[in-house]
Amino acid sequence: MRNNYLSKLITLRPFDRVGQHATYDGRNNTANCLFAFNKPVECASECQIGLRSAFIPVTFKNVILGYNDRFILQLYPTTSSGDSDCVFVTVQIPQGQYDTTTALASAVNTVLGNLNTTCAITDEGGGVLNSYNIADTSAILSGAGLTCTVDSTALNKNHLKFTIPSGVKFASSTIKTKDGGANGNSASLLGMQVLFGLPDNGGAGGNEVVGAKSEGRTAHKLIGFGHELTLPIVHSGVNMYFPYPNPLQTRTGTAEYSFSSPTIASVLYTPYIYIRCSLVTDSIETVPQGSKMSNLLGKIPVTSSGYGDAIFLEPSSETLFFTLAPGSIQNIQLTLTDQNGRELALIESDWEISLVIRGNIYS
Repeated sequence: MRNNYLSKLITLRPFDRVGQHATYDGRNNTANCLFAFNKPVECASECQIGLRSAFIPVTFKNVILGYNDRFILQLYPTTSSGDSDCVFVTVQIPQGQYDTTTALASAVNTVLGNLNTTCAITDEGGGVLNSYNIADTSAILSGAGLTCTVDSTALNKNHLKFTIPSGVKFASSTIKTKDGGANGNSASLLGMQVLFGLPDNGGAGGNEVVGAKSEGRTAHKLIGFGHELTLPIVHSGVNMYFPYPNPLQTRTGTAEYSFSSPTIASVLYTPYIYIRCSLVTDSIETVPQGSKMSNLLGKIPVTSSGYGDAIFLEPSSETLFFTLAPGSIQNIQLTLTDQNGRELALIESDWEISLVIRGNIYS
C-alpha cells in the first residue's frame, strides 16, 4: 500500500444509505442519510473535501405502474352510511412522468371520466373499477363531472381539488357495495372521501378486492396526501386506511360537493438547499449577534420550486474545499436542510450528490 496525492470521487444516493429497505417504504425522509464504505478512505495527512455535483428532484413526479399508481374513492349513498353500504372505487393513474400539477390532474380527470361510462382498468391507460365488484363494468355515476382539478383559491392554491358537480348521483340502485349488496338508492350521492387501501371484505358476494393494502400501490404523495393518512386505523369497526376528509363533509341534496388535498407535492420554500456533511467542521455561519462553526458543505440556489422541478449544481469553476484531518473515513452523513437548519421534506426523492476527497490518500 502506498500513499500519493490523489483525488477520489464519491457518489452518494439515498437508495444506498445505511438501513435502507429493498424498496422505499414512504416513512423515511431522504434529506438525512448515513452512508458506510466497504473500504475506508485513508488520509495519510491532512486532506480536503468538496462538493463536485448535486442533482436533487424537489418533487416526486413519476407514476410507476404497480408502485404508486392507485388511490380509492369511497362514495356514500347517505351521509350516515357505514362502510359496508358504501361504494368503493379504485382509481389507477396512467403511468408516466408529470411535470406540472395541471398535467397530473388532467390524467386523473381522464380516468375519472369513466365513472359515468364503462369502468375498466388497463396497465397502459389506468382507469377505474368498483373495488368490490370488478366484473361489473357498467357506469357508477349518472353523469359526467366528478373531477380532479388544480385548486386556484388563495387558501388551497396548487392543491388538487376533487368535485362532484350538482345533479350527479349514482347511475342505478343496483351498484354493488362493500358487503356485496346494492346501494339501493340511485337518487343520491351524499359524500366522498379519499383513502389509500381497502379492508378485505372476507369474500362477501364472491367479489375480488382491487386496491387492497397488500398491493402496495399507494399514490398518496403524488396527489398531495401525507404518509400519516395511509396509516391503518379502525374505522367503522374494521381496519382500513385513514379517510380524508374526516369526518365526512355533508352534501346537501345533489348540490356541488368538493374538497382539496391537504398538501401539495414536496415544493421547497427556501432560497437555498443547504448540504451539510458530517466530515466538515470549518464552515462558518452567522447566528444572531455572532457566528458559529458549521458542517455546511455547500449551498444550491433554488431558482424555481414548482411541481416537477429538479435542482442541479455542477460548479463551473474551482470547487470549494474544506480540511479533513488525517485518519480513516468509514462513513459520511449528508443532511439537506433549509436556511434555518430544518430538514427538507424530500420524502423518497432519489437525489444524487458527488463529493471529491483529495490529498495524501492511501491507495
